[in-house]
Amino acid sequence: MGIQTEPMEMVLSLLPQLPPRFRVVELGDQFITAPGEWSGKLAKEWYEHIGAGKYVSLDANGLNGAIPFDLNRAVRKQDDPPTAELKSGFHLVTDFGTCEHVFNQAQCWQTIHDLCRDGGFIAFDHPSQGYEGHGFYRLDWCLIAALMHANDYEPLRLVESETSRGRTIRGIMRKRGDASFVVPQQGRYVKTLAVDVKAQRRGPDHKNQELRAAGVVGLRKPMERKDDERSS
Repeated sequence: MGIQTEPMEMVLSLLPQLPPRFRVVELGDQFITAPGEWSGKLAKEWYEHIGAGKYVSLDANGLNGAIPFDLNRAVRKQDDPPTAELKSGFHLVTDFGTCEHVFNQAQCWQTIHDLCRDGGFIAFDHPSQGYEGHGFYRLDWCLIAALMHANDYEPLRLVESETSRGRTIRGIMRKRGDASFVVPQQGRYVKTLAVDVKAQRRGPDHKNQELRAAGVVGLRKPMERKDDERSS
């Protein structure tokens, strides 16, 4: 998987808020695809250059130093030897173009949540339209809104960009608290679902005032045309 210019800028924008020798874990065997001096180099080298004290990546292929791990599965921090080093939690968890290739989407988002420590950051980059044949899924704004709403993530940056292959949604969320992951419900249908009333707090309609209250609408910028650097 390749880290492009804007995701690199997203990470750099977090440096003032990250502690010295911060811990970062990435989904996917990541390398740099953005043009410049780091192009083609392993992401681990770049993260260490900007101050990371611990870098880990997870991918079923086990390439580029990634821990061989099927992201369709839950990360068992206590009894899974290959991932035992994940037990301390991470200040930054990234998914720069990996989860759309994994069938078990719900488990991917739960893994991201579980790996992120209280006060840590989640950064992501996913296709939202186009990219035919690229992956199993395309991301929708209502999923991001529902995830934030159900799990009390603070939205810090949400941008939709247009590329030669389609559109992408890129963003940063802060995890507030250390509660277990909550599976969201889509807010616009919650009132008609025969579920526990608590589910009504698990997901806003992506067009309604709950989304505005979460800060998503205000952070959505006009769509920008970007050169497409995605290589996978």
